[in-house]
Amino acid sequence: DPDVKVRQQAIVAAGHLSNLELVDPLLKEAVHARLAGTVASALAEFGTKIEAPIAAVLDDVERPTAVRTLCCRVLAKIGDRHCSEILLRHVRDQSRQVRYAVINALSHIGHRLPGLLTKEPSIEVALRDEGAYWYELLARRLDLKVGGEAILLEDALAHRQRVSSQQILRLLG
Repeated sequence: DPDVKVRQQAIVAAGHLSNLELVDPLLKEAVHARLAGTVASALAEFGTKIEAPIAAVLDDVERPTAVRTLCCRVLAKIGDRHCSEILLRHVRDQSRQVRYAVINALSHIGHRLPGLLTKEPSIEVALRDEGAYWYELLARRLDLKVGGEAILLEDALAHRQRVSSQQILRLLG
């Protein structure tokens, strides 16, 4: 249906049904920004039985980034130990957007289950990676300041550096 409100109601109803055959049709709706939050909530209603299908989607690098990041939101909403294990496998994902979504989801779970991620080796590696990226951005910004002609690029790099700082703080717990 072209009406967004009708589609949202259908997505909510699918969440109540919790039928695993509805996972792929729901994920197809996730690429629409206005429906993504509703899709995430509907999939989270499936509970722990959705974890394996969501993990498979997250593993599939051919899926759209929007769908893979939505999977991180679903796992964060469920928020159990198994969800954190799935997310930890992707903390060094090739997609920066997926990595950020993973870190945000892990942070959300970590607040609900304190101590869950303490001394997790993959978190330490991700922290080093994110720290290196932050310094790389700093070096690029300093190079631009020498020339002083690329104000918009410097602003974009500063924004990325702020986001990177937030990710570092989330990784630290």
